[in-house]
Amino acid sequence: MKNAIKHEYDQKLATHQAQLEAESEIAIEKLRSQLQIVAAERGTRFTRVFDETAETVATTFAKLLAFHDAVGRYTSIFETAGMGSKEERRKIVADRYAEFLDYFRPRRLYLPKETADQIQDFHGKVHSAAMDFMFGVEMGGDERSRIPDRDTWMKVDDFMRKEVPPILALLEDDFRKILGTYETTDEA
Repeated sequence: MKNAIKHEYDQKLATHQAQLEAESEIAIEKLRSQLQIVAAERGTRFTRVFDETAETVATTFAKLLAFHDAVGRYTSIFETAGMGSKEERRKIVADRYAEFLDYFRPRRLYLPKETADQIQDFHGKVHSAAMDFMFGVEMGGDERSRIPDRDTWMKVDDFMRKEVPPILALLEDDFRKILGTYETTDEA
């Protein structure tokens, strides 16, 4: 009798154990499935954010470079007839500046704070150089003589040729870090 009860108890225990294992496997599979769904959703979300960041980086740099190039043409010491008047070139600078700001301001949150701050500082310096040029050279440094201030012209030209390229190189490095394709511009 004792053996019969033990046998019956062992059978019920084995059945119960099998049932618990089956339920456990089902629960584990449900959990795995839910985790896969969450991972896929998160991956999709991060892919979209990364794509938006990459687009922001590329477009911000392109617009910043267009602004820089327009200022460079506007403040160039060497002028040709094909370049247009200083006034025409200044209008192009103003357009490129507005295009840059209109794009950058709402999207700066896609960039690391340090990079966004560097861009803010850079465009401020280039804008300041253009303004110095406009008042000191294009409009004449001395109101009575309307003679362009050569010192201002040289200072702006020097800034555009010597100080701007290293700043652009730093921004390029930062952008490559953001995109995970870091290679310094010195190595390239």
